Amino acid sequence: MQPLYKKLLTPLLIIAVYPALHGQMIIKGPVCVKAGGEYQYNIEGPWKENGNPRVCVTGGVISETQQTCLSAETIASVRVIWNDKVVKGSISLTSSSGTATIDVGITEELSPGTIGAAKRQQISYNTKPAAINCTPASGGNCIPSYQYQWQWSEDSFTWQDVAGANSQNLSVNSLLKQAAYYRRKVTENKSGDVAYSEIMSVLVTPQDGSN
Repeated sequence: MQPLYKKLLTPLLIIAVYPALHGQMIIKGPVCVKAGGEYQYNIEGPWKENGNPRVCVTGGVISETQQTCLSAETIASVRVIWNDKVVKGSISLTSSSGTATIDVGITEELSPGTIGAAKRQQISYNTKPAAINCTPASGGNCIPSYQYQWQWSEDSFTWQDVAGANSQNLSVNSLLKQAAYYRRKVTENKSGDVAYSEIMSVLVTPQDGSN
């Protein structure tokens, strides 16, 4: 079910009249969408009077009616809410003016990956922590392209990039004398979406051996 706050941020069904284009019916709109999102699709072409158009959606619902199909005298655009349990959908138009179909890929929100169950290391003074592993990122685009950047912090609030640390996992080359915190920043290059992994805490035993 689409959260109410998301629905309130976008207009519902839009009806308008578009000029004929190229003598055929066309559906225009995003072909890669995020699950749960609401997107507009325009229907253009040489409408005939009493064309009896009918638009049907698979993998989602038309936002105004919450139904999968809509019939009207003229349908120039629809807004579709895409389901979160499918990876493909489509919109199809049937009418005496012609037919048209658009296929749509459905992806999840960008997930930054997960650091292992143990999110804390305790190391001796002036030693290196063990490698920090993080699962691959996912979602964010139907054909995603990810960029990784590891970051570190002294207090887990102010973050700096680790120079050259752009791989899935991190090997820390520095000898640590005080606590440090690490996380992985993920950017999906096509959408520009950014997400961050959980934080790995590396605690350092003081030089005198006290806790």
